Amino acid sequence: MLPGTFEDWLGREWLLTNGTGGMACSTLIGLPTRREHGWLVWNQPGPRVRRWMLWSHAAETLTVDGRSYLLANFEFNNAVDPHGYRNLTAVELFLDGPSPRIVWRYALGPVRLTRQVSLLEGESVVRVRYDTEGRPGSALKLQVWPMFACRTLSDLRRRAAGEMLDMVCDSGAAEFRYRPETAVRFALIGRGLDPGAAPVEFNPRGDWWYNFKYRRETERGLEFGEDLMVPGTFSAEGCGRLSLEILGVAGIRDLSEARSVAARLGNGPAPADRAVPPAFALRAPEEGAPTPDVVTAPVESVLSAAARQFYFAHVQRDGPARGALFAGFPWLDPFCRDACVALPGLLLATGRLNEAREVLLRMALLRRDGALPTHLSDEPMDHEYVAADSALWFVHAVDEYLLATCDDGPTAAELLAAVREILHALAADERDGMRVDADGLLVCQDVSVAATWMDARFAWKFCTPRTGKPVELSALWYHALSVGAERLPRGDAAAEEFGRLTARMRESFPAAFWNDALGGLYDVITFGGPDPSLRPNQIFAVSLRHSPLSQEQQAAVVRLVQERLLTPMGLRTLAADDPDYRGRYDGTPQERENAAHRGSIYAWLLGPFVEAYLRVHGDAPQVRTEARRFLEPVLKHLTRSAGIAGISELFDGDPPHTPRGCIQQAWSVGEVLRAVRLTAPDRAASRPPSSAGSAPDQGADGGSARTSTPPTRDAAPHSPETPPPALRAASKTARK
Repeated sequence: MLPGTFEDWLGREWLLTNGTGGMACSTLIGLPTRREHGWLVWNQPGPRVRRWMLWSHAAETLTVDGRSYLLANFEFNNAVDPHGYRNLTAVELFLDGPSPRIVWRYALGPVRLTRQVSLLEGESVVRVRYDTEGRPGSALKLQVWPMFACRTLSDLRRRAAGEMLDMVCDSGAAEFRYRPETAVRFALIGRGLDPGAAPVEFNPRGDWWYNFKYRRETERGLEFGEDLMVPGTFSAEGCGRLSLEILGVAGIRDLSEARSVAARLGNGPAPADRAVPPAFALRAPEEGAPTPDVVTAPVESVLSAAARQFYFAHVQRDGPARGALFAGFPWLDPFCRDACVALPGLLLATGRLNEAREVLLRMALLRRDGALPTHLSDEPMDHEYVAADSALWFVHAVDEYLLATCDDGPTAAELLAAVREILHALAADERDGMRVDADGLLVCQDVSVAATWMDARFAWKFCTPRTGKPVELSALWYHALSVGAERLPRGDAAAEEFGRLTARMRESFPAAFWNDALGGLYDVITFGGPDPSLRPNQIFAVSLRHSPLSQEQQAAVVRLVQERLLTPMGLRTLAADDPDYRGRYDGTPQERENAAHRGSIYAWLLGPFVEAYLRVHGDAPQVRTEARRFLEPVLKHLTRSAGIAGISELFDGDPPHTPRGCIQQAWSVGEVLRAVRLTAPDRAASRPPSSAGSAPDQGADGGSARTSTPPTRDAAPHSPETPPPALRAASKTARK
């Protein structure tokens, strides 16, 4: 049996993705604990992401010379049955290559059995393969009962829904059509893989299995029970050995199309090559061995593989597929803010420049009045332009893309045109719910929306209201204006205006946000005064390439955040000594939302913290070694808890910092991967300090001088000095 406890096994979850928005995921031992756990999750073609849980899991029975063994594990009400995990000897996860897979190895008396679940890159196909080795001459029979939910990912299935599927069977295969929505069609095809073996049979029945319990849903205060349909049984027999595969194909027109896919794929993937290191492996100790054999690939390799899982090409009904990034697995959709934050780590740091360009160009087309929509979707009805910071994160992502590529062609021109339009719209107060104050700082004045990344709310009540001037919004605004002034062509009137705004903000930002008593920055300047809560948002005023703070102030911010907010898993969202601090993210949805930004830890903030640390202390090998130590605990989390080979959305503020939320979060993986690259000992220095006190050369017109080539990583930050006139009256309100 595997080392560890039952709770340990359920606390580790695996994920496979296929690059089209589909996925497969479950727990280490294959016992489903969430509504999103299943083997075939299909992303339906169309303007928006719409994922379907088609094939949930399967129950299997292997009969050896008349004795039966069960492989599966399920929880019904309050009982686990059967207990296939007791026969597991190894679990291995392979994320590299065109066919990512998970492998379970069983010892069933005298028989060794291997089950593989694998996905195909770029296709809505899952392959479930069984390889059985017994004594020569032993009679083997394997029966597989597939279980269907056939629902959208966020729903649950109940038998009361009626007979939901039309089924067509033919020679060991079956096609299924969902009656309420006939475009949802899929097929299962069974086939033997042994030369000369009898064909795999499918015996249709149409049973229902009731009251599956998903324990993670109970912990989250959500509905947790489901009924699953069992359409029939696949069965095959062999003598001494038996190999078969069940192929699941989604999004088909009919069974013949599924058979064409099966014919093209051949006889299925070979058993996992033990010479290729898995991203994760847990094996039972061999007889006499003191410890279990735990094997993992190098950390950076695991992170790079995890980063690839978030990008997908969303298939449209008409036209080419569109690139996007999932915000988190297993339930989050693509969001613009998350994509902009995660893109430098997920795509640029891993060399996927074409994908980065595609995502940025797609978001650029969605801009409106200085804003980006919440969802990265081609469905206009999905577009809510409420986030104050998404467009500014977009400018940051464009800057990072141009630094990584030195692109000066049509793509750069199109992206910079979007940057210019966004900044101009914000500077001209064209954005509803936002305005530029007389001091040049951005104001969020719409109290009906959660405009920043601290956007938790319940029953339309905001748990962390930040109406006014959030510190990271002004830091992003200063950085974005600096990028515009630096990168737009010489003589561009908007660029000159951006340069004058940054010069004004270099005075107004520290005057507004600096808190002498704290030795750092206020979190928000509210309409009632400054909020002295100690939060991590101030770190962006140091980590971004352009900072409005002096070097002494930057060093003080980093020191404060390190001493009061840094934990082994990331930065707390509120200091632990604050009366509003919540140390655990658990309980009902309301309790979780209230805790989300009142002390919960976010691993993605390690990226900005490490970058700020290098800016302040100097980007030298010794400093990088010191900074790498901040990452070591979260890197161990890659294989020890929650999503295997991934990083969770957040963690409890209190020790032992239990992982919570999504098991794989895009900006967690992206920013930690970026921080790993930044702290590589042999990397050339590329993070100069933000020299806010020195001014660049001035042009003849009094504006900032610009060059025709984009800055490099070693370029000094741009800090225009020319003071502008007051731009807007402080009392001006946004249009409603």
